[in-house]
Amino acid sequence: MLNQEIVINKELKKLGLLGMQHQLGGKKIGGYIYVHKSIVNRHFRAPCLDTFDYDICRYSAKQKDFGCCEISLFKCIDWGVPEPVAERQTILKVKNFEVVDIVEKQCRPLIYHHKWLFECPSNSNIEKRIESKIRSVITKQAIGQNKKVSSQIGHRRFWEKWLKQNNIKLQQNEQDLRERINSSNK
Repeated sequence: MLNQEIVINKELKKLGLLGMQHQLGGKKIGGYIYVHKSIVNRHFRAPCLDTFDYDICRYSAKQKDFGCCEISLFKCIDWGVPEPVAERQTILKVKNFEVVDIVEKQCRPLIYHHKWLFECPSNSNIEKRIESKIRSVITKQAIGQNKKVSSQIGHRRFWEKWLKQNNIKLQQNEQDLRERINSSNK
């Protein structure tokens, strides 16, 4: 398994995806850091989050004082799938480390590509991490360097429509990549 991950990491590096990871774990997107709930405490202490049901926490990359801030929490339909989809967002306004305002809203369904970035490698199952990294490689290969597309693929409806319009079959691409990885391990 470890050899497979080494081969996949080389592919990820070629595609420029390794630079998206925050040094504490988590994914940098725009001006925000997105982290799985299992590693939130690596980024900041937030006992006030313990009472909320969420999978992903988003905060500003410029945030220095978590005693007074705005934090978004996203609940996914199923975090266990390779590309989880979030449909609910909770926005918390925090003052003196206490939640002072809560706004719950349905969001346009968001799809989290590159799931392996959100978690700490030591916390995640190696098979699931490899599966997620394979999905990252085929996703990036599908969109290439198209910044317009890459800035919108996080919206599930756009992603599904774009794949269909461009006749891209991710399952076939995934199978081809797995065969390349397996042949390089021999």
